[in-house]
Amino acid sequence: MATTISIYLDTRAVAPGSPAPLKAAIRRNGKAAYIPLNIKLLPEQWDSKREMAKNHPNAKQISLYVSKKKYELESALLRLMDAGEMADLNAAQIREKILDIIDPSRKQQAEDEKLFRTRFVRYMELQENPNTRDTYQNALRHLDIFDPKLALRKFEDINKDYLQNFEKYMARHGVNKKNSRNIYLRNIRTVFNDAIDSDITSFYPFRKYSLAPEATKKKALTAEQMQALVKYDCERCQQEYRDMFLLMFMLRGVNAGDLFLATDEDVLDGRFDYRRNKVGTLFSVKIEPEAQAIIDRYKGKHHLLRPMDSYKSYKDYLHHMNAGLKAVGRPLGKRGKVEGSGLFPDLSSNWARHTWATAASKIDIPKDVISAALGHRHGLAVTDIYIDFDPTKVDDANRKVIDYIVYGKDWRNEKRASAPSPVCLPEQNEMKVKPRSGFRA
Repeated sequence: MATTISIYLDTRAVAPGSPAPLKAAIRRNGKAAYIPLNIKLLPEQWDSKREMAKNHPNAKQISLYVSKKKYELESALLRLMDAGEMADLNAAQIREKILDIIDPSRKQQAEDEKLFRTRFVRYMELQENPNTRDTYQNALRHLDIFDPKLALRKFEDINKDYLQNFEKYMARHGVNKKNSRNIYLRNIRTVFNDAIDSDITSFYPFRKYSLAPEATKKKALTAEQMQALVKYDCERCQQEYRDMFLLMFMLRGVNAGDLFLATDEDVLDGRFDYRRNKVGTLFSVKIEPEAQAIIDRYKGKHHLLRPMDSYKSYKDYLHHMNAGLKAVGRPLGKRGKVEGSGLFPDLSSNWARHTWATAASKIDIPKDVISAALGHRHGLAVTDIYIDFDPTKVDDANRKVIDYIVYGKDWRNEKRASAPSPVCLPEQNEMKVKPRSGFRA
């Protein structure tokens, strides 16, 4: 039952000639547990019998550090033995108790890891996408105001009643839309799932708490409305915003951030190639002549388009753009004061994507082509895995949608006009086939 501590150069997983990590080995009953010492040495730089460094520029300093570390570990081991806490412990359990003695804050840190807010912040900081981090930061801001004692809450404290009260608080304090509240609640749910995967907790309040989405108003302009927008004689300050909206539409509803942050390097051989920031999906959009004309009109110096030459954040420009879109068609009163409502008082940049999809569906573009164009192919049948989708179908669909919206040209009418006459089959009695029982003409 004797427990020993030795210093061990662990060369087991190290390639020959490479430095190996130095570890303290705690041995008990033929089993060993290791504590890294954060030092790496070549085999020829370590004297295993004397447990000292050799042939190393800092051999004396390393040997002194190792000696002090071993003394510290052995002192902690003696404390455990004197306290009678060694019975029935294996090497790994002894290691944990020794580490807790050496660093009392370690145990507290381990307890903190079980707290909801600590895990929430940790998960938030691991998110690479700035927009995703912002969403978690906003959720945390609401949580901190709602619950001043959030930092002390365990996962088991965030139960169904807690979630219901938090949602009621958000509804009373500016988060008016159910779907917006759901975003923050899904952030909480994701942190719960991560904690369960890490064996921090097994508690899960969302089994009994529904995040059903709320039906929202369709964010799509009709073909007639789009044609009116294209032809409308905008105020000079609004024309750029209108053109940017049309460009987003002609690029299959491209996300504003992906478009405004693009550079000339993202355009090659007449195609706009980008990775959608929101989901990481790679897109390649053929630039049609109408879209190219807008790009040429608003060519930027450092970006593909000029707005980002003068704005530090695309979100700042987008704020002005959305306000400008809502103002299109508003009558001007005395001294140029805007009065009344615009042609499209709810219009914003994200309507471009919805409008493209709605128009494509209106002219009978196949659903799988629309899904591919929007990057939603993961939602289709499993057979898609085995089919190499033809990207020219998406290019063709975009051309048809632009023709339909900008010029009122409907490819379905052409298809019907040019379709050959159907082949006439012989009458049933001429085919001399007796009808099956129960068949009705």
